[in-house]
Amino acid sequence: MQLILSVYVIFGGALVNPSYVTPLISWVKYLSFNYYTYMAAMQNEMKGLVFKCSTDSGTGCYPTGESVLESYNLTKFSIAQCIGINLGMAVE
Repeated sequence: MQLILSVYVIFGGALVNPSYVTPLISWVKYLSFNYYTYMAAMQNEMKGLVFKCSTDSGTGCYPTGESVLESYNLTKFSIAQCIGINLGMAVE
């Protein structure tokens, strides 16, 4: 049981960006309730945010919260869909 939960936590999105996982095991994220919880929480916190980016910084900067969500591929499901999926997983 602990091994399964560890896999869910790893592929939930907070530790490993799911878009960087090999396609062979990328489907595991859809079994993880952490994935949907993380996606909903990030959407809730990031939508509508605007960041100041300095032009002289050598690192990349995300000008908006939406650009952060898109770069981490966290826009596939809405917050309501994530809640519904988690409720569906809890019922099983």
